[in-house]
Amino acid sequence: MNLENAENLERLEKKLALIRDRVRSVALRYNTGFFLFGVGGGGKSHAVRGELDSLGTRWILHNSAMTAAGLFDMLHDLPEHVHVLEDMEQLYADRKAVGYLRSATWGDSNMRNRVVTKTTHKKRVSFEFTGGVIILSNLPLGEIASLRALASRLNPAEFNPTEGEKQALMWKIAESGKFDLPPETCEEVCEYLVFYARQRRKPLDLRLLDNAFNDRLMYDRGESQTHWKDLVASRIDAQIVEPKITPRTRQARLVDERDIAKQIYDKYPDSREDRNREWVERTGKSERALYRRAAELGLDAPPRFLSTEDIEDFGQESVNLTMGTGLTL
Repeated sequence: MNLENAENLERLEKKLALIRDRVRSVALRYNTGFFLFGVGGGGKSHAVRGELDSLGTRWILHNSAMTAAGLFDMLHDLPEHVHVLEDMEQLYADRKAVGYLRSATWGDSNMRNRVVTKTTHKKRVSFEFTGGVIILSNLPLGEIASLRALASRLNPAEFNPTEGEKQALMWKIAESGKFDLPPETCEEVCEYLVFYARQRRKPLDLRLLDNAFNDRLMYDRGESQTHWKDLVASRIDAQIVEPKITPRTRQARLVDERDIAKQIYDKYPDSREDRNREWVERTGKSERALYRRAAELGLDAPPRFLSTEDIEDFGQESVNLTMGTGLTL
């Protein structure tokens, strides 16, 4: 990480610390609610979920269509949980739902006696809610008229990190590796995503980073016909266009993998652990894939990694590879 990213990350971490403290205040019952808003893809969910998980808090995420009755049932069934409502703007148009939220987030001076009640023509159901409510939204509280009465209970705050801060957070995530991709590969993906987004004058988005990692993983596993960079570019542009990069054929990738396997076996003839570590770092593939390539080369491979079907596959792949490249294996 360069100096600029490090400085941006330091500034961002101070903001994230404040968000975590707000979340902690709900989880530890110092406050009954928290309303966090800002542009999508800025890291709101990442910060909130991460803090709840680190605290070991019992919490549940709601991020799809829900009725007022559905909200009541969830609060009733899980009254001690922290309920995170993400992008649920349609719910707040229902006055009954807002009423339940008001009851769940307001009680006496000790934040107790938060009784939520639903009355129908047949029966009346009441319960005491002792958990918390965290609302994540792209819209400010003031633009959701039905929620304005909850302002003093939800402690609204806006979070809009700069492009530099989002880039720094992306690099931090990439440096740890993700989705079975080694750090070096994640950094390569992050670098290209940032470069292309800037070139196209598009805002950075943390959700795009996760999707880009999965594009790379699918490509590295030989499960996509399109190069991972074209997949990422298509996501950023939100368009289907003719790819600019010709991906390597499956046969060519097998040649590369066999070459890497041979190098690793020569380097670590007696250490399975070291072989597997370097294989994953260089290819992002599983240990089983290493021993498949090793068996194809006639190298020693643990029998438990091989099957009759594998042996048959090796023979067919060798024939296809020889016919497609003119090489003799």
